Amino acid sequence: SVLPSIAIPSICIFLYVFSEMGIATFLNVYLRNTLQAPENMAIFALGAFWTAVIIGRIIRAFIPQDQAYELVIAPLLFCASLCVLGQIFISTWQLSFALFFVLGLSFAGTWPLIVSMASSRNLADSGTAAGITIAIGSLGCIFNPLVLGPLLDRGQSRLVFILLSFLLFLASALMFFSLLLHRARQKTEA
Repeated sequence: SVLPSIAIPSICIFLYVFSEMGIATFLNVYLRNTLQAPENMAIFALGAFWTAVIIGRIIRAFIPQDQAYELVIAPLLFCASLCVLGQIFISTWQLSFALFFVLGLSFAGTWPLIVSMASSRNLADSGTAAGITIAIGSLGCIFNPLVLGPLLDRGQSRLVFILLSFLLFLASALMFFSLLLHRARQKTEA
């Protein structure tokens, strides 16, 4: 059964997708309504965020695959957590815009690396492992508006940033725990 080996990747990808959708859904509204960014810059910020994600994914493609996935994924998630939390300390739209761009770079490799990790650790059932992991991650798109919508409707953007930062930190910690489990498994097999 692939389920035990994909439990942590599935939880992490759910937390990641939930957080990414939260940011992508409201970053331009946050910049415009809370930080009074010019409308064109608030709209441009979403494009800049996704451009950073694409640039980062291209860069991540050159990362050697000979180390444990968690050694790349956990720091990316932790960096993303700090970028999201940093938003509560920023009061200018220009700095917020820049931090959203850095966040896009941090988010860049997370999704494909988590799916790749789940697949590579289940070579005989790689399609099943990838499919289940992606499906659970997709649930983040469904639950995101149900949880964040009411908070955003009440103008609780700081609370949203704190929640998303915590979820990304939790995913980072789970990836670190996964690394410890993976190394323990390798020792027992050797």
